Order: sequence, then C-alpha cells, then structure tokens
Amino acid sequence: MTDRKKLLLGIDFGKDYIQICFYNHKTMEPESITLSQGKYLYPALVGSKTGGKEWAYGEEVLSLEQEGLCQKADNLLEKAMAGDEILLYDKAYTAAFLLEKLFRKCLTLVTLKFPGESIGKITITVKKLNENLKAALTEAFYNMGIKEDRLVLQSNSLSCEYYALSQKKELWLNDVGLFHMDEEEFYYSQISINRRLSPIPVGISRRDLSDILSLEEVEKDDRERAEYCFLNLAKGILHKQLISTIYVTGAGFEGDWVDNALKELCTGRRVFKGQNLYAKGACYTSREKENEQSGALKEYIFLDSDRINALITAAGYKEGEAADIPLWDGYKAWYDIPCTQEFIITESNVINLQVKDLFTLKKEYHQIVLEGLEVKKDKSARVEISLTFQDDRTAEIKVRDTGFGQFRKSSGLRWEKLIKLFEDADNTEKESAGVLILCDKVKAEVPYRFKITGTVVHNTEELYYYIHHNFLLLTDELLEEEFLLWVERELKQVEKALKLREIKTMLSGYEALLEAAAVFLLDTDYYTKTEAEEFLNKQKERKNISPAEMALKKGDSFLAHGQYADAGLIYEILINNHSNTLTTEVTGRIRHNLGICRLHLEGLLRAKSEFMEAYRLNGSEESKRQYYLCVLLSGETMEEADLSDATEGNQKLVHETYIETLKEEIQQSLLRFKDSDNYMKLAALKEAKDTGRLNDFKREVNDIIALYKEEYRKENS
Repeated sequence: MTDRKKLLLGIDFGKDYIQICFYNHKTMEPESITLSQGKYLYPALVGSKTGGKEWAYGEEVLSLEQEGLCQKADNLLEKAMAGDEILLYDKAYTAAFLLEKLFRKCLTLVTLKFPGESIGKITITVKKLNENLKAALTEAFYNMGIKEDRLVLQSNSLSCEYYALSQKKELWLNDVGLFHMDEEEFYYSQISINRRLSPIPVGISRRDLSDILSLEEVEKDDRERAEYCFLNLAKGILHKQLISTIYVTGAGFEGDWVDNALKELCTGRRVFKGQNLYAKGACYTSREKENEQSGALKEYIFLDSDRINALITAAGYKEGEAADIPLWDGYKAWYDIPCTQEFIITESNVINLQVKDLFTLKKEYHQIVLEGLEVKKDKSARVEISLTFQDDRTAEIKVRDTGFGQFRKSSGLRWEKLIKLFEDADNTEKESAGVLILCDKVKAEVPYRFKITGTVVHNTEELYYYIHHNFLLLTDELLEEEFLLWVERELKQVEKALKLREIKTMLSGYEALLEAAAVFLLDTDYYTKTEAEEFLNKQKERKNISPAEMALKKGDSFLAHGQYADAGLIYEILINNHSNTLTTEVTGRIRHNLGICRLHLEGLLRAKSEFMEAYRLNGSEESKRQYYLCVLLSGETMEEADLSDATEGNQKLVHETYIETLKEEIQQSLLRFKDSDNYMKLAALKEAKDTGRLNDFKREVNDIIALYKEEYRKENS
C-alpha cells in the first residue's frame, strides 16, 4: 500500500510556465497546486539580482527586470535541450545549475503546503525529451537529493496516455483523441490500445495540423471562421473512427471560441477541455511508478513518439536452447543509453538480426557480415555489440572484436551497420548463420591465475574454456579453497562454490575432478548440454588409458601454454622410461616437441639434434624444416648439416631451391622485425651506446625495463 506520507508529484515544464499537481490519496485523483499569488501557472524564470549574489524567481523576476535590478534567464527548457550556457552579468551558468535553483524554489513552495510530508516520486513532463535536457534535469534534481529512482522524465504524449487510461474505463473503451494548440503548434494525437497482446501496448500516433489552423489565426478575432475551420477539420479526422473520448488542451483552446464546435463533437463520444492534462497525467505516472507491482495500469506498456516500439534481436542460445537474444529492449526512448553486450559468436561470421514491431507484430530481417573475423569451433571468438539510435527510426549497430583473454588476441576489427526501421525492409527470414551466446555480465575485478599453466581467466566463459581445453592439467585446483573463494566472490557463483565444497567432502582424485567439471560445464549457456556431456564422457574414458598416454597429453597441454620447462621434463621422462611402449611415430612427435622446448630454453644446437632425431623416426616435413632453419640460423654449412645420415640409405635430401626458400623466409622475418617497435627501440639503444651518449643509453634501458615490467604485471595481475 502506498505510504500516504509521501508526496507524489507531476510537473508540466513548459517553455514559459511550470504547472504542478499532487496526488490526493483520499480522492485518488491529481489536484493542481497554486504556487504563487493563487495562480496555477508559475513563470519558468530565474533572475540574478545586481551583483549576481542573490536570485529571484517567477513573477519577481519580471518586476525586478523592469526596474533594472535583475537579469533574467528565460527559455530554460529550450536552452537545456540545446546544451547552451546562460550569461547573467557576464558570468556563464549551465542549464542544470539554473534548473536546480528554479525547481528547488518550486518544491519549497510545494512542501510549505504539505508540512511533514516527504516527496516520493516526481514525474516531469515536457513537449519533447532529448539527451541534453534529460542530463540537465537529472543533474538538477540529483543536487537536490532526488536521485533517478525517484525521478521520472517523460514526454507530453506519454503523460496524455497515463491521464487517459487513469479515467473511467468507459472513457477509453475505444481509441482516445487529443487536440493540442499553442503558440508553436497545432496537432491531433490518437491513443490506441492493442488488447490482443500481453502486456498490452498503448500507442499514440500524431498528425500535425499547423498548416491548417494556428493560434495566431484564432487570435485575429475571426471566431466564426476559426470555429468553422476547426469543426470541419475535426469531423474529417474523426470520420469512421471509433473514438470514446476527445480531449482539447493548450493555450489555443482557452476562452469559449471553440465551445459550440465541441458540443457538436459530443455525439457518440465524450469531450473534455482543460489546461492541466499533462501535469495530471504526470501525476498519475508518479502514482504508478511508486508501486509498479500493484499499480492500476501494471498490465499496460505505454509508448510514445520518442520510444522505439520495436524489439531488435539476434539469433543465439539461451539456457542451452535456440533463442532470440534482445540487442535493444522495446519501449525504450531512442535517445536512451546504448545497449552494449558481449557475445561469443559461433558457426559463422554472419549475425542474423530480427526487428519486430511490438504493436503490429510485423517482422523484418537483416544481416551483419563480420568480414575478416575468424570464427573457430572452439568458441573463442568474442565480440562486443553496441546498439544505439540516431533518431526514432535509425538504429546504429557497432560490433568490435574484443579477443578472448589470453586464449585469443583481439584483431582490432570493427564493423558498423545502419538500419532504417521498416523502410525497404527484407521480410524474408535469413538462413542459419552465426549464432551468439550471451556472455555473463559479471567480470572479475581480480582475475584468477591457474598455478600450473599461469593462465589468467577473467570471467565464466574463459573459465569454462580453460577447463574444457586443459582438463588433464587441473589436478585438484578446482577444489582448492583459494579457487572456490574466487568463484564465489569474483564470479558471484555462490551455489557452484557450495556444490564444489560438497564434492570435496565426498570424493577425491579423478572422480572429484570429473564432478567439479560437471558442476561448471553442465550449467552454462557457453556449452550446450550435449557438448558438455560428450566432453565429460571422454574424460571418464581416459581413466583407462595408459600412464604414458596421459603424460603425453599433459606434456602437449604444457607446450600449448608455453610452459616449456614442464613440457620438456615430461617428454624426457617419456623417452627415457617409456620408449619401449611408444610407437616410432609417437616417439618422433615427442622428439619434435622436445626440440621446440629446447629452442626456447637452451638454444639452436640442442634443438637441432632433437629435430634431426624426430625426422629420423617419422620423416616429418616440419621436423626437417625446423632442422634446417636451426642450421641456417646457427651459421653451419649445408655439408655439415646433411640429413642423409639420419635416414636409411645415403640419398641427398635437400635441393638448393629448398634451402633458398628457407633463407628467403628468414630474410622476410628479419625485415618484419626491423619494422617492429621493439627493433626500433633496440636500434636506438645501440646507437646511443655506439655514439657515447651514455645518459641517453641508461634512460632508454630503464624505459625498456619499465615497459617489460608493466607488461609482466598486466599479464600476471
């Protein structure tokens, strides 16, 4: 139940005036508040008195200005929309600063009438919102202690909808019409309700009539002509329309010039005239927003001209099932903040999009081709998709390759696409292409580093990927308390951490590791249930493989992560202790991998002998290539390096063209290195030393060392 001690306010903020209503909890209706001199309209004026040390508001500004004692800030609404600053006595003020002063004065006058009552929700309604105005009003009220959870900003058309549907139901059994006329415009709006959908959308369409009749013509005192023109115009618009109620509002309808015409329009419908419709509609909004779960209009969704009445989705997976993932939630204002999300993209570099009108249910389809993006089956292609609107009809979609942590660097590629909603649209659904998996929004502030490989993971997707591709290296780490605390605190996966602790008390060894992996991989969108089950079944089967085969898989995993010392140690043990159980081909592969480890840890000569032995065992072309690259880089002659002794027979194995190709490959690598930043830095360092600039040399060395340290910290933080 709504707290009766809370004031629910609706404020109509216009170009010249402010009008405020409060919600009367006894009558259950909004009522207008007089702010000054018994008037409902309060001038939207702020004035700086001579010297700029005191401020004036409303009617006082006009009187002081006439006496030359004040400079006024008017048109605050328009200036806030434009993002302009206002000069008063040669001092510049932001619109937010002056709006804060104006509304603080208004709210002070309101609270004087309701002593002891605190303000609950405030809804401000304006002709049209944009980002500048929204930011200025939000800042102004925030500085008054009213944060965004208590502040609602909306257009007049939306306030009109709230007003209309807060009346008796017979008044909006069919559509509802509104005529609005002021010094700037004359238009007709029609509210429609699509009761076939749930939740029920309430839409509003608008027709500009300013070229037919205007306030200026009404004020020429040709009342009969103005009334005749309005009546015929209204009859034409309402012809064959099922309209329950007509509202007329705005300065143009003040006086009685239109009353006879309105009486004629009453046939078969109700007609109301007044000047506080928007303020009351805003007040009804505050009532609804104060307790949306039990609000009288909770089953309705209100749309207006600023809102995008369309849902934009991409084909993807949700909870392991094919689903349309929203890129833009329907019913948001087009100027709202961009919707930015990260996705894993699978199967193809083509993203299928669907745009669905939430009122008519009409659909259209689009595609974005991410040219140049390599999409692998291992689900390591991650992209960020950001969707914003340039106006109420033009969506701008930006995609960028974010990389995948330590597993895959970003290519730096970006793609953009503009979509004109329902203009020259393709209504044919696209064939299956790239499928998106929505990434978990939780990112660890402190990443986790796996002890054996040194691999760092930042989120659930990278964790699942690591488990899937490094299962044999995990040992008991998935059940260690340090890791469980990270899962619980950083990834916010409290339930999974609890399950793992239970497993730890009941199982041990390989069985515990399998169960821990199941906890992660079976309950995620990253892997489908089928993929996870197939993986876990393979790991169960590995319980029966030989120790040598298990060790070889571990060695290969270490090698893939650049853990050359650990990998080399395993390969040496396999060669020394298990050579009688390994095939010649497998032994050759182990020798080749050991050569890679030697190359990184011990140098060319040790690596060369391993590649030679690998080639002797399996005749691998890659082992042969690596052998000759080592020979060329170490400066040996081809006579010394002939591999003919490593194979059966004494046949010459290489031709001059083969060696020349390798030399060209080395030369191209050197040229690429000379173009790199690292080479430039080292060249500058050598030059400083050779020319005797020792201070420059020391400074450059320190800079390079500091850079290496910073890179190391980033990789290991």
